[in-house]
Amino acid sequence: MIITEKENYINGSTVLAPQFEPKREKKKDDKLEKQTEIKNRNKRVKNKFKILRNIALTFLVGVILIGRYSKIYNLQKQLNTTGQNINTLNKENENLKVELVKFSNVQYIEEIATKKLQMVKPTKESIIYCDMKKEIFKYENNAKTENKSKENTLKNLLKDLF
Repeated sequence: MIITEKENYINGSTVLAPQFEPKREKKKDDKLEKQTEIKNRNKRVKNKFKILRNIALTFLVGVILIGRYSKIYNLQKQLNTTGQNINTLNKENENLKVELVKFSNVQYIEEIATKKLQMVKPTKESIIYCDMKKEIFKYENNAKTENKSKENTLKNLLKDLF
């Protein structure tokens, strides 16, 4: 008989040999197992923390981007409405210029005065002449300033009394 496997070969009786495990020190093995378990747990916690941190940063960047895009959208909307307002104001300005030209026409003014306001052209009899010399206006201005100075002195006197 050829023996190829010495481990399975048993000399003697056919009774199973009891399995024997050498005694080892449980305290040292337990400490090593606990340390490796703690290291593995710390690695898992660190990995989870890194993943959560990356998710939070991605979320934060997304929120910031959406906020900036919404601000840009609002500014673009304001720009468009301002442009539309400018266009409408320019159109109104052009319409007002056309009306100004229309109202600067003497014939149109005369027609409105006679028809709508029922004005009558003046005759020689209804003309009143006024003396518009510069001296009259100077006198009136001097009289007004004298009245104001009298009022001011009276006000100052009353302020001093009270």
